[in-house]
Amino acid sequence: MTDKVGALFLSGLTSLLLLLLAPGCASSPKSVAPPGAEQRVTLFPNGTYRNNVRVLLKNAVVNGKKEMRFNGVLDLREETIRIVSVSPFGTTVFRLIEDRKTGDVKLETSVDSLKKAESQIKNYYVPIRTALTLPLSQLSSSRELRVDGYHIQYFDFDSSGIPLKTLIQSDAFDISVGIDSYAP
Repeated sequence: MTDKVGALFLSGLTSLLLLLLAPGCASSPKSVAPPGAEQRVTLFPNGTYRNNVRVLLKNAVVNGKKEMRFNGVLDLREETIRIVSVSPFGTTVFRLIEDRKTGDVKLETSVDSLKKAESQIKNYYVPIRTALTLPLSQLSSSRELRVDGYHIQYFDFDSSGIPLKTLIQSDAFDISVGIDSYAP
């Protein structure tokens, strides 16, 4: 009788151990973080980025143009996001500054037409901010995101896992951003 009780006990113990240990054997979901980005929380690390930007307006014209191209500098920090648009002559066209703690966004420019379009520029900034501050945990394996009517796609990742191209699309505009250089 002791042999039967012992065998039953061992059988029960084995089943219990298999139940407890089996989840560890199952394949865990693969990280979709680009290679080199595993240690970061967000897709874009804090730093200074030099960018080339193309904006295509689908339903509007600004200063007679549907498409605008410019260079820019992005300074992404824990406390602030600063975007500076630079003319082909190297002069500052505008600065957009967000206080990340308060969410306050300010536009600084001496260009009258941009002053008049301040609310529209701030609307363009919304998906840019989303693209810049995306947590790595929300990056899908397809490297794209759909949020609030915007379609954001990331392309051409560098060895640090930073996307060198980002495309933001909506019904009203497309914004294409290419990173020329990055410094922490």
